Amino acid sequence: MPCEPRSEAQDSGRRLSTLDFDRLQRRMASLILFPIGLFAGVVAEAVAIDVPPLQLRKESRRLPIVVVATGLLFAATPLVVDVTWVLPAYLWFVAVTVTLTLTDIDSQLIPNRILFPGTVVGVVVLLAGASLTVGPCCDRCSAVLRTLLCSSCWRSSPGGVLATAM
Repeated sequence: MPCEPRSEAQDSGRRLSTLDFDRLQRRMASLILFPIGLFAGVVAEAVAIDVPPLQLRKESRRLPIVVVATGLLFAATPLVVDVTWVLPAYLWFVAVTVTLTLTDIDSQLIPNRILFPGTVVGVVVLLAGASLTVGPCCDRCSAVLRTLLCSSCWRSSPGGVLATAM
């Protein structure tokens, strides 16, 4: 049987199935990340009020709200961001932001004990993901250099990490 050229209708059907697969992938990631976000909410609240996680029931009245909100933020992240190598970095920044927000609400301080390690781990996760980017070496090096450049500009800016240490 001779090969027939593909029509535009067949190609558009293929594109639709790719879009459907992308939506399915994002929804599955949301379903998987929701319980992980619940756990991250417990840890964020424990770090924010500086209490061991087993004593949270006695110490924190807002624990259910924090846990559900963090779970929803984790579930919403892959719906907003593509499910790529950047997703773990976004999730890390969501967890650190929730912790910093809770600490700021309680003490009106943003502690360096959370900010510095959170920034370092975030940059390391971004660099690891950028170095694992599939593609030619030039693209991989370009992604790593962009990550380094953006993180160094942020840290050296007047409102960045270095300014808060002084």
